[in-house]
Amino acid sequence: RRRLRRLRRLAPGLTPPAGLGGIGGLPGGALDVGDDDADEDEDDDDEEEGEVKFRSLPRFMAKYTNARPPKDTDILSTPKVHILASHSIDGPWEKLYDPIDPESDYLPPAPISMPVQTDTYKVSEEDVRSMQLVASNKLTLSPQSCFGKRGPMYIVACAVNQSSYDDGSQWKNSKDKRFTPGQKVMPPPFNDRCVAVAGRCGHACEPYGTRPLKHCLPNGYINMSALVDDIPIQYNRVTPVFMFAYVLLLGFAVKTVMLCPGIFSPYKRCQYYDPEMTKALRYILVVGVTGGGDEGKGTMIRNTIGMVSGLPPSCKCRFIVCNNEEGHRLEMMTCWEKFCAVLAAIPNVGGLSYEENLRQFLAVWTEETRDMRLDSMGAKVRKLDEKILARLSGKTAMAKIRKDVKWARFGSALDRLEAALDALKADLDTDYNKFTPMIPEQDYVRDWMPPNPNWTSLRMHFTSRAKPREDPRNIMVQHVAVGTWYYKV
Repeated sequence: RRRLRRLRRLAPGLTPPAGLGGIGGLPGGALDVGDDDADEDEDDDDEEEGEVKFRSLPRFMAKYTNARPPKDTDILSTPKVHILASHSIDGPWEKLYDPIDPESDYLPPAPISMPVQTDTYKVSEEDVRSMQLVASNKLTLSPQSCFGKRGPMYIVACAVNQSSYDDGSQWKNSKDKRFTPGQKVMPPPFNDRCVAVAGRCGHACEPYGTRPLKHCLPNGYINMSALVDDIPIQYNRVTPVFMFAYVLLLGFAVKTVMLCPGIFSPYKRCQYYDPEMTKALRYILVVGVTGGGDEGKGTMIRNTIGMVSGLPPSCKCRFIVCNNEEGHRLEMMTCWEKFCAVLAAIPNVGGLSYEENLRQFLAVWTEETRDMRLDSMGAKVRKLDEKILARLSGKTAMAKIRKDVKWARFGSALDRLEAALDALKADLDTDYNKFTPMIPEQDYVRDWMPPNPNWTSLRMHFTSRAKPREDPRNIMVQHVAVGTWYYKV
């Protein structure tokens, strides 16, 4: 009765158009409101209850059939139904409901005029600090179509160590991960590579139970005896491995005896330098060779400083430093003479011997020039830098050694050494790396000894072999140094 009363209230001005279904099970086209007189008492009861306003139609359900998915890649698209309403069959028609989130498959549609409250999430401190157990090794497969080829199918899930199988650097010539989609793997047993394994079996794209599957249990699981088995442990303690190790040890022993025979016999040697060791020698010869290319005056002076600084203390034999100039250049010999003048100007006063003063000065001079390279003083340099020139000529070494207490007592005795250093500096600063060829047919030899031969065992020599013009009259002596030596025929 209450339902009929509500229909009578909707009856005036609401006549459904032809073709539309009835509301609430009533036939379309008209509303059967019943007899007004028969229900007069009921209307009086409704008036006593007050006026009733309806904001929506009664509850109804929309069903659609023969809905086909579109013929494209979006095969998971869901058909939708829109409910339209109008006060007249001629329109305008308006949508009653609209989806809250079009991308969501779970949120129901809501009336258009209804405000939708956005959900806000507040994470409490207790939830952040709480401990939860998450089953990360759970896998659920829900395929909507055939998975693989039609027929029997076995699916095995294998849990492996991620650090071993995802790190491509642990596999030779492999830049990608160890496993890729579609990659073939070794057959069972799987417990040699998996920390956990399980399997399902069935028929793909055909009814289950058409024919029995091997190793498949009635509940659809693969029998574990087909997935795992006893893996025999392999050891390297076998005869071939022992023989290989013995051959390696024997070969190492033979190699040691051949290459290191001295380790099995005593050999007397001095741990430190002793001047008595030089008594058995006639001389110690150090040769510095300069030629063409990137070797000029600066290279010769730097090398000569290092060779002279190797003078052993209290040497009992001759210590000879020889500069062999193969370029046959006159300026090289002149610069060598300037260097020898510096050695001759070393003072022999202050209670120290000449050789000791010479070794002290050369030690400081070597530290100033040991790190010089060809790019700063080679033959390709046209003019030396002022700092390089001061270090190469010994001026900076002289300034440092003057601060020493022992050398500060020499006083005016160092004036001669200063003059010799100035002459060497002027020679290096004038026409640097501009050379004049000497007479090619002559050998040039210069010698130097200290002012007093008994002061030191150091001797200096400058040699420059001749470069005669070769013609058919030359005697070919196995292509050795034509002009350096002469032969009596």
